Amino acid sequence: MILLEKIPPNESCKLLIIATTSNYDGLSELGLTDRFDTTIRVRDLDENDIATLLESKYLLDQGTCVKIGQKLKGISISNLLMLADLVENKTNLN
Repeated sequence: MILLEKIPPNESCKLLIIATTSNYDGLSELGLTDRFDTTIRVRDLDENDIATLLESKYLLDQGTCVKIGQKLKGISISNLLMLADLVENKTNLN
């Protein structure tokens, strides 16, 4: 938290911090959310979002992506990418 309060040595020094959390309330209770200028809430993914992401990133057929999307609707993008990478790594090991 000390580093979040540190003032840059001059105005030409800029710092971009991107942070993600699944526990915004916890960060707020700690006073960390006040240290950021902007907060963007990213909604959980719906069936179409999931299917589109899987089809484009992992080159899966549309039917498979739609079925996965139906099963995983409501998942966060970070959890979907983590899960997809785990599956991809397991597949590459075999």
